[in-house]
Amino acid sequence: MKIYNPLILGVLVGACTLGLVNSSMATQNFNVIATADNQYELYVGTPTSATTDVGGAFNTTAGQIFVPETYSLSAPDSSYIYVAAWSDIFDKQGFLASFQNLTLGGFVRSGDPQWQVTATGVSLANGAAAPTLADLTTQIQLANASTNTSNGWVAPAVYSIDNGGGGPYGVTVGSGMGNASQWMWWNGPTPYTNPDNAFTDGQDHGEYLIFRLPVTAVPEPSTIVLLGLGTIGIGAKLWRRRRINRTGGLGQSTDTGLATAYIRLPTLQS
Repeated sequence: MKIYNPLILGVLVGACTLGLVNSSMATQNFNVIATADNQYELYVGTPTSATTDVGGAFNTTAGQIFVPETYSLSAPDSSYIYVAAWSDIFDKQGFLASFQNLTLGGFVRSGDPQWQVTATGVSLANGAAAPTLADLTTQIQLANASTNTSNGWVAPAVYSIDNGGGGPYGVTVGSGMGNASQWMWWNGPTPYTNPDNAFTDGQDHGEYLIFRLPVTAVPEPSTIVLLGLGTIGIGAKLWRRRRINRTGGLGQSTDTGLATAYIRLPTLQS
């Protein structure tokens, strides 16, 4: 049996593509490598609340800062990863991380443009207990309403030298962190002309801070839908052109939007 019909081909390929939507809209699993100067806590939640406390660390020495912690977390596609972070308000401060997506593949590292930060203005002492889910939820909602110290979610300050170059410390954090990860913080409350100063001038930067990262499918479901529908449409147009050329009753086709060739599948044995 031979299959030549471009319409059938377009429908089959488009249907398979659309089928990817359901498979992508699920839970994604991450391997996380993280550290901070001085303290941080990882959470998973919705756009308006924190629902799961994953864990965190309190680093008091340079040796602890430069040896990151490792976590495993799972998060639905529509959720957010949140990180609460604060410093000892002395010398340097920053958050560094690498998120490996075990479900879809690839990495999202600190410094990626998808990250946002908000400054709560709530002071936490060095070594204080991490914010509870209820506390973090309150601060997320204040940030969403732009009624906090940073007036909502903003782009974080990203140190100009990546982890491979040593960052603000002149030290490359290993243990799988990756050279492309970059230290992040908030450039406020009075922004520095050079954002790098936000990492090296120890002061209270509206801490504690909350970083957030959306958990999204790659490619996003809407992109897959458009791709699938487009493939079906191309198949239909090729089928129409082929009918015009075969019948001859309508004369030579004047449609120049597509090449005259059509896709041919290999011969299948029936």
